[in-house]
Amino acid sequence: MNSVVCLNGNMPVQDTFAPLAAELHGAMGTHTHPGFQATADELVSVFPCASLDVYDGADHFQTHTTYVARRAAALRSLWARVTT
Repeated sequence: MNSVVCLNGNMPVQDTFAPLAAELHGAMGTHTHPGFQATADELVSVFPCASLDVYDGADHFQTHTTYVARRAAALRSLWARVTT
């Protein structure tokens, strides 16, 4: 069975999640705080099946509020991959 992992915040990604074989989707804006950008870059480097959507001109919260349709489409695509 495939897993979907949702992560937020600062954490030791390499040690904690590297053994998992999970699809991962992240979203950030070009105005997202640098700490979140670093975490997103680390997640993409750790998970071989990671995808990262970058929203031009948006901050992190706008990826959840302004771009709801785009975010929903990305999550539907992820769920379609992990449930087949």
